[in-house]
Amino acid sequence: MLHPSAMTLYQSRLDPMTDAIMAGDVAGFLDGLHLPHMLRTLDSEVLFETEQDLRQGAGYYLNALQALGITRLERTCESAIYKSATEIEGYNSVRAYSGNTPAIMPFLARMRLELRDGEWRISETDMAVLRSKWSVLPQIEGQVPSPDKAPKDEADFNLACFQVLLNWLSQAALSKNFDAWASACATPLTVTGAMGTVVHETLADLRNEFDLFVSAFKVHHVTDIVRTALAVRTEGETRMVGTCRTYLVSQANMVVDPYVSQVVFERPEDGFWKLVRLENAIGHKNWRSNGDLPRD
Repeated sequence: MLHPSAMTLYQSRLDPMTDAIMAGDVAGFLDGLHLPHMLRTLDSEVLFETEQDLRQGAGYYLNALQALGITRLERTCESAIYKSATEIEGYNSVRAYSGNTPAIMPFLARMRLELRDGEWRISETDMAVLRSKWSVLPQIEGQVPSPDKAPKDEADFNLACFQVLLNWLSQAALSKNFDAWASACATPLTVTGAMGTVVHETLADLRNEFDLFVSAFKVHHVTDIVRTALAVRTEGETRMVGTCRTYLVSQANMVVDPYVSQVVFERPEDGFWKLVRLENAIGHKNWRSNGDLPRD
């Protein structure tokens, strides 16, 4: 199957790079990267154009992790899809520990892998974190972070984080890989739509729901799911409640009219964000007749 192998390939590139990071092996780390390489956070953008820039940046990163006392780094592919025969886009969680103590709250990274000259390597890395919160990241002299890229305030930062989670959720569904989608969902998961409210208590419940949607995607030839974050509020550090507009696309055509939903993510204090509630959700039946469609 195409998409599960995308996850396998993505993870196979992460693992040796993670080993190289923990071993302080700059050459081993660089072996997983393409030039030019774009590194983004929520508030910065750095382009490594030369081998010297990349080598210096990698050296800084590995030394900074060691100085911070990082003893364990976990990077796990959560979803991945082929964008073309030579390009993979995926999301991975990042967890860093000093001993048994988390050095930073877990966050998502989006990476783009490209096949060039017979080798899959990473050409882009987007981290859903502020540079000020993960100060181990390198900077190139002369490349000053643009103020217009930084979140203007906490609300802007939260909206950016919410958008990343929505993108991950959409890709996990498109991957047609249940494990990827289930990793983005909590149990119980409460879903409310035109047909009422359903609570998915177990993984078996999630599996049944997932299989129904995969069948609907196949029938209607869904090629993309675009969720645009509209607003979000946080409730403490463990709950995020937001609204988004969803577009289901088949090539250049809309499968259904765009609709607005409320989406709730939660996470345990030392864990990762999970979808716990979806309000005004589309069902998986009667899309063409609009019988199951929510309204804006």
